[in-house]
Amino acid sequence: MIKRPTAAHRAITRPGKRGRVKVILTTNFGRMMERALQEAGISPADCRADRMRSIP
Repeated sequence: MIKRPTAAHRAITRPGKRGRVKVILTTNFGRMMERALQEAGISPADCRADRMRSIP
């Protein structure tokens, strides 16, 4: 069974899709938020501390 973003994940993406929010910070370790953003046409950026060196 493939997990899908919930209505709550999709609701969080709405302000970003409208251009009102530029950054969403989460301590969630799952991929559902990223999937919800992708479904909304938004490219998420992974800014975990262990990956910060690779971000321009």
